[in-house]
Amino acid sequence: MNCFNKMIDSLKSNIKSSIIKILFNLYKFLIYKDHSTMEKRFNNYNFKFLEGYDNIYLYSAISSFINHQNNKPSILDIGCGTGTLLKKIDINNISFYKGIDISSIAIKQAFKLENTKVSFEKADMMTFQTQVKFNIIIFCESLYYLRDDNQIDIIIEKYDNFLANNGIVIISCFYKANYSIIFEKYNHHYFSLDDIKVSKSKDKLKWYIGIFK
Repeated sequence: MNCFNKMIDSLKSNIKSSIIKILFNLYKFLIYKDHSTMEKRFNNYNFKFLEGYDNIYLYSAISSFINHQNNKPSILDIGCGTGTLLKKIDINNISFYKGIDISSIAIKQAFKLENTKVSFEKADMMTFQTQVKFNIIIFCESLYYLRDDNQIDIIIEKYDNFLANNGIVIISCFYKANYSIIFEKYNHHYFSLDDIKVSKSKDKLKWYIGIFK
């Protein structure tokens, strides 16, 4: 009987997970019929929320990994917002940082953080181009905004060209997003260095971080 109940619970969980994924993909299809509409989506976004207590664990986990690198890496931050992650990075421990975001509102605020080591650019991750090779490329809460799974493949191929030899890719996804397909595709293309789960038990918030090479 216990075994049967476990099977039922497992089935319910799988069905619930599948429904969430279907609804999330339907939401993206309806909202992001054209990827260029993404900027409009963030016109009224509260970017200050990202710097609040709820997200401190996520950004601390990613910045801690960067701050412990001993080769002064160059960093490309995709979906940088107002520079939330940058504020937690030890600037003395990197060679340079570039952040891009599709939101003109966010980038306008981020420009205030620019210096000889830091630059920002308003750009869509799908069309962004650079001649620079980066040691670390970060997709912090940005990949699940892609309209469909095929765009993940396009992003992998595109940004692989911007990755230096022995470079590292860091991905983070909120647990309610369809993160499994993203991690599956990156695991197929890269070697997984680490998988990290960051959680805030009080609010039942969870993020998954993947580090690939």
